[in-house]
Amino acid sequence: QMILHKYSAQTPSVQSLSSFNKYIDNYPSIKTNPVILSIGEYYLAFISVNGFSMGDGATGEKYLQLLMHQLDANTNNSSNDIKFHQIVAGVFARASVYYWQKREKPKAIAVLKTGLKYEPTNEELLRKLRLDSGASF
Repeated sequence: QMILHKYSAQTPSVQSLSSFNKYIDNYPSIKTNPVILSIGEYYLAFISVNGFSMGDGATGEKYLQLLMHQLDANTNNSSNDIKFHQIVAGVFARASVYYWQKREKPKAIAVLKTGLKYEPTNEELLRKLRLDSGASF
């Protein structure tokens, strides 16, 4: 309960993610708890979106890769929470906008296709892919 209260109330940042990771490293038994995993994944998603939104593609990409690694490693712990799925899709959507604005259309499309591997029915990703695939600079 303490970890939920402490970390779900914080605004995600690189520092708070580091603190979170150190905390769960001290308690290996909670590393497989789906709620704990979703907090870590939320932190990664938030930091990635923030990076892309602020024009910091390196940070956005770094935390997007870390998020994908977590999602791949914990496929059996996927959340049934619709908001969680929207957050995951939102990371890929924001990344595609970043690459589109950088005039990197192939990268924008690749990011959307990757996002659809995780969220195959997400309407926003499907719509963006249809639009981006047919559009030109």
